[in-house]
Amino acid sequence: MWRRILVSTLVVVGGLPGMAAAQPQPPTLLISNVTTRFVLTRAIDGAMRRLDGPQCQRVLDEFADGSGISLRTVLDQANVTPTQFLSRLRFADGAHSPQCQRSDDLVAFTMPGNRVIFICSGTFDIRFRDGLRAAEMIIIHEMLHAAGLGENPPSSREITARVTKRCGA
Repeated sequence: MWRRILVSTLVVVGGLPGMAAAQPQPPTLLISNVTTRFVLTRAIDGAMRRLDGPQCQRVLDEFADGSGISLRTVLDQANVTPTQFLSRLRFADGAHSPQCQRSDDLVAFTMPGNRVIFICSGTFDIRFRDGLRAAEMIIIHEMLHAAGLGENPPSSREITARVTKRCGA
């Protein structure tokens, strides 16, 4: 047991010289609802696995930030992989926000460039507890917004459709 703790500590502080870089840590979850946390954690894990694949990463070439720079270039300039970028986001409970209160369909939202993704807890876990694939697509969709993608155009449906086309297989 002591050895496992020591190894974990070494990974957190960057490992030993010559060791391969550790996998990105999961993002910060600021959500108290246990069911939502469980479903969201599983969805983020799945989204991270999908983002490791080159086919899914191509979605970054299909979208640009507000100044017209592709999202792949945005992440490259920040010197992060898509998975690393996702791991640096924060997920907060937005259930009491006006956005979540106004819509029964909204499950998550953020603003372009904002590193906090708000989850409409309750709605999110009810919709996705039995089917995580769609939740994984929403996580990637919201990650694209956090990287700088605006909306309208493209519409929310179009973003999710393109994410699903690239990452849903």
